[in-house]
Amino acid sequence: MPLSRYAPGQGATFGGGSGRLPMRIERVTRMPDGSWTLETTGARYFLDAKGGAISGAQKLGGARKLAYWRPSLPLSRLGLKRQTIGDVVLASELLTVGLQADGLLILVPHRTLSLKLSMAIRGGAVGRVSEGRVLHGDETGGIVTLSDTPLAPSRPPRFELLTPRQDVAEARSGWSARWRAEPGERLALGIFPVRPPAPGVPENLEVLEGDDAVTERVEAVRSEGKTPLVGLRADNFPDRSGWLRALRFAKIATRADGVVLRGLETLSWPVAYERVRLAREVFPEGLVLLPPPPEESFPLPFLDAYTNGKLSG
Repeated sequence: MPLSRYAPGQGATFGGGSGRLPMRIERVTRMPDGSWTLETTGARYFLDAKGGAISGAQKLGGARKLAYWRPSLPLSRLGLKRQTIGDVVLASELLTVGLQADGLLILVPHRTLSLKLSMAIRGGAVGRVSEGRVLHGDETGGIVTLSDTPLAPSRPPRFELLTPRQDVAEARSGWSARWRAEPGERLALGIFPVRPPAPGVPENLEVLEGDDAVTERVEAVRSEGKTPLVGLRADNFPDRSGWLRALRFAKIATRADGVVLRGLETLSWPVAYERVRLAREVFPEGLVLLPPPPEESFPLPFLDAYTNGKLSG
């Protein structure tokens, strides 16, 4: 089965948005030599047209450079295709680059792409590697890099560690890795933390599931001094339109104060990412919560960016 290719300028943004959360595109600057500086609330990327590398820096929790990503496709031909407070897209006939307000940078190749990651921070507390996904962080922040391979598992991510696996597991400094992506596939680079901390999860929550998620039950919970939320399984909806209908029902018909999103870990990261963004768009000031993650799940900070936190227990 062939991959469905993206046209230049496409595939680098997602539905939904950040609601009233404090994160946005803050700066987009093109240099005379064709280099670009792209900046969000929590991250800064420099796309070096001459050197051919992307450097990523953390802005919150202590400003510092975190990593370098070196793509095999040139950065010198990129032109501005789109800019809003929620995202910015650069594109050439070879490569599309999209930055989201949470600091997730998407690379969409229109030719075969090789991407090498080299860590710049020294040491760390967390290191994870799994199926073409890597995360390196410490107590103040870090980076994540992963691939979107639509034909997996029959076509797994092309990924290799260039240093011992133990260096990643122990979050040692200086490790490196390489990905390969074909047209129709994507790579994602992320920096965290992506925004200032959200208010904590309130106490006295009651999550209503299934037939209990009706207006009368919601009002009864509220009259008891509790915060009513609707529990939704994101993996029960085969398409975006059905998911949006469920979110709007929870917001308008039941008048709940927010939602708990279950099942995201069973979805591909691009689908899970868009579904949590759509939930935040429907509940711009409401509560969007996640259940405790399965013990074996891979951390995805850019999903957490759109939530108020996780349920306990």
